[in-house]
Amino acid sequence: MGAAPEERIHDVLVDRSKTLATAESCTGGLLGDRITGVPGSSAYYLGGVIAYANDVKEHIIGVLKETMIEHGAVSEETAVEMARGVRKVMHADYGLSVTGIAGPGGGSAEKPVGLTWVAVSGPEGDHAAKHIYPGDREENKHAAVDSVLVLLLQVMEGDVGDPIQVETKRDNQDRLVPTAFHWKGDRFAVLDWGRRWEEGPREHMLVRTRAGETFEIALDHNGAVWRLVRQLNVPRGPIEPA
Repeated sequence: MGAAPEERIHDVLVDRSKTLATAESCTGGLLGDRITGVPGSSAYYLGGVIAYANDVKEHIIGVLKETMIEHGAVSEETAVEMARGVRKVMHADYGLSVTGIAGPGGGSAEKPVGLTWVAVSGPEGDHAAKHIYPGDREENKHAAVDSVLVLLLQVMEGDVGDPIQVETKRDNQDRLVPTAFHWKGDRFAVLDWGRRWEEGPREHMLVRTRAGETFEIALDHNGAVWRLVRQLNVPRGPIEPA
């Protein structure tokens, strides 16, 4: 049986001399407990905030009230702001966050019991993942902790996002730009592309498909592997041309 994710995180953070902080809502301290259960975690774990109430999310770790009003406390946007905020407050290299509906009550048709967003903010940028767990309250909390720890490992090891096949061309600046990509058996034609930025060995970019969807994709220059990092929830107007 392989090492638990918190044990692998210990090795990576110690090796790289990086630090970690956490912001938890539905897990109520379980994430911090898992991290500190590893001997030697004091070398990198700075601390955590149990931001169970929205007031704590807003006033302690800096989540915008408008974000929670518009998107809800259980959302990608809130999770990302929680991770960014605790990273900033604790002066950490990485911030982790968990926000969700552990159950048994509190769910709705739009946001069912088990819905959880986890996020990581670090030198590689901000990353979030959505999960809907089928267990009871305790099982859902443990699953959420597993998910955010695995996400952190994926971010640190450059393994975030689904591998995709990308059709490309060269623009007038001799840059490689996507014209279409294949994901989950479908082909997505790219209408235009926008902001590009570097995160370590990866070049990220935003692309708009002919169906009006906006995605963040990334090219890993080390292995020449393209990945689909995320689909943006609310495309707003045309992407600024590159």
